[in-house]
Amino acid sequence: MTKKTYQIQIALKEFKPKIWRRLLIQSDLLLADFHKIIQTSMGWKNSHLHQFIKNQTFYTERMPGDDTWDEMDNVDYKKMKISDLLKKEKEQIV
Repeated sequence: MTKKTYQIQIALKEFKPKIWRRLLIQSDLLLADFHKIIQTSMGWKNSHLHQFIKNQTFYTERMPGDDTWDEMDNVDYKKMKISDLLKKEKEQIV
């Protein structure tokens, strides 16, 4: 698969006026690195847990010693790229 540049819009739900950022990222960017870019672009300090959701599947970083991991339907995104979730134009993740 050839590397592509994705134009991503990040928007906060339920805020008026809309709070958003537009980012250009490479298709092979790891989700863990995408999370860091979101934190920086929004001016956040990485002080909350996070996850990406697509098609009712939860993609998150497995935390050491998390006893509830197996009870939840989480996928460890450690080695996943943004192109694993966004394959077509206009697709969305939460």
